[in-house]
Amino acid sequence: KARDLSVDMKPDAPGEKERILAAGGEVSVGRGNGPSRVWCDGRVGLAMSRSIGDGECKKYGVIADPQIRKFDIDVDRGDRFIICASDGVWEFISSKEACQIVAKESASASKACASLVQAAAQRWKKAEGNYRDDITAIVVRLPFIQPDADEPPKTLDQVGVSGSVSGRLSGHIDLDGGVYINLGETGLEQIAEGRLSTAGAGG
Repeated sequence: KARDLSVDMKPDAPGEKERILAAGGEVSVGRGNGPSRVWCDGRVGLAMSRSIGDGECKKYGVIADPQIRKFDIDVDRGDRFIICASDGVWEFISSKEACQIVAKESASASKACASLVQAAAQRWKKAEGNYRDDITAIVVRLPFIQPDADEPPKTLDQVGVSGSVSGRLSGHIDLDGGVYINLGETGLEQIAEGRLSTAGAGG
């Protein structure tokens, strides 16, 4: 069973449209397979309401702030993997179908990722000919970090770094307000030996 962990930030989405209109932008309604778009003084036509780039749109209500959502990972419940992919993947492949494609390559996350990207490229070829949007995907098998059953969880104080290590399967490690993912014993040793810097890591 697929579970969506994010929501597409479309210009006509509730809250997004109101912000854009208040900033002087215009929002056109999507027609057919075409998406809704943000228009900046009649120009641009951006098909999303949040973007890191697209500087011209920043004056018209397009922001770079991400929507942050928190989920619990539970492998006992059946959580098997996470797919993080660009809109080029989701344009013609549903979340359910993407999970089915990835699940077929149970032995290798790399092969599963390649199969998903290839499937997306084939859909674009069939629907749009030689044109296609960016197709990028990451597949993470679960659990990707586990506490050692024979030893109590280590704290970062034990390896010379302030903070604590969570023993949960989510694998989150909090360091001075930052969130680190998938830092197992190797990562902790690298921090302690000064080979892996904690500076600038984001939350």
